[in-house]
Amino acid sequence: MGLTSAKIFLCAAFALALCQNVLSFNNPPDFYFKKNDSVGYDIVTVIKETEHEATDVVGRTYAMEQQFPFMAVVHKLLGAGKFTQCSGSIISNRWVLTAGHCLDIHPKEYLVVFGITNKTGIKYNFYSGPGVAMITKEAFRHPQINDIDCDIGLLYMPQDIPYSKTIQPITLADGSYEKVNINGKLAAVVGWERDSLTTQSSKRLKYILSAIISNAECEKYWVIKNVHICTLAIEHDEACQGDSGGPLFIVDNNKFIQVGLISYGGLCRGTITPSVYLRISTFESWLRAQETKMQKIITFLYGTPR
Repeated sequence: MGLTSAKIFLCAAFALALCQNVLSFNNPPDFYFKKNDSVGYDIVTVIKETEHEATDVVGRTYAMEQQFPFMAVVHKLLGAGKFTQCSGSIISNRWVLTAGHCLDIHPKEYLVVFGITNKTGIKYNFYSGPGVAMITKEAFRHPQINDIDCDIGLLYMPQDIPYSKTIQPITLADGSYEKVNINGKLAAVVGWERDSLTTQSSKRLKYILSAIISNAECEKYWVIKNVHICTLAIEHDEACQGDSGGPLFIVDNNKFIQVGLISYGGLCRGTITPSVYLRISTFESWLRAQETKMQKIITFLYGTPR
């Protein structure tokens, strides 16, 4: 996202959604899957870049407050002040979706922070700092995690995530999206990736726009499967280190719809090769199964679902 005049191609509804809190539903009882029952898509337009937009040297635009309220910072706490960092997305009032490699098969504590665009001040061993922080040990990884094609995981929060203007869930694309052609649809990736090719992860949340391309086109560059979805960046930059677990999403009927998951971020190489993501709709059954499994455990332990 360079600072050049009249250069950002956006969907009209996408631009509206970036500037407004368009998610109006509250506390859905389970994962909110979206059935694609419309064939019309947002009208592509050209929007002049404003002076208020700020970009980093990698080419991403810094996010504004309330712009992406579904984003979460996921830290695996390793002890002695050490931790790993990933991104995640809120998919219900108890669940956060992230990459499987961000989690661990052994019990670990995960610090998850909601409602922020700037990580400055986060404390990694107790409940303090910006936003709303929770610590959980309930992690679920896909059983075929050793297969890079199944690098998906979930975190279950110990209490309800408090929805607000800065904290809201994102809608997941369900299987019906497999039947509709979204190639050419404008999508976005959000995360706390590195500020440059050499620095550590950014303190500020950033996003970049990409166009979804067909798997047939993507296969010219990579070996992929049906569980993948590919994009081509508008300005030759894609998912970078620090983005793992973050969402690839579109806008449909003025709602954010997560269609992909960042598995392993690239190296910010600035090439024109496509980026590959996990296709969310292909994991609908597994996601629902984990939710059901957790509810059974809670019912057994406490006698009632929570």
